[in-house]
Amino acid sequence: MVFIPESGRGTLCVSSQAGCSLDCSFCATGKQGFNSNLTVAEIVGQLWWANKNLGGYKDKLDRPVSNVVMMGMGEPLVKFQQCHGSSRNYDGRLRIRIIKT
Repeated sequence: MVFIPESGRGTLCVSSQAGCSLDCSFCATGKQGFNSNLTVAEIVGQLWWANKNLGGYKDKLDRPVSNVVMMGMGEPLVKFQQCHGSSRNYDGRLRIRIIKT
């Protein structure tokens, strides 16, 4: 998980896997090898943890995390169901709006 603070917004890059089995030549994560796929709860937990623990950045915005991207560790399309399930939880319980592009 990586947090990118910007003026007026905060982007959280969440992971869908621990490691990655694809071994893409341009990506350092694949060189680490594959460990496991994250569950929906583990994916959602990254956003929950970030919203709870971002400290002083919370004071600058209504919501510390305004954007969530599946660009952390792992290839999200390999585990589409977990990623899709986590986005439904973002939209519901955590009140994060999902933009479909």
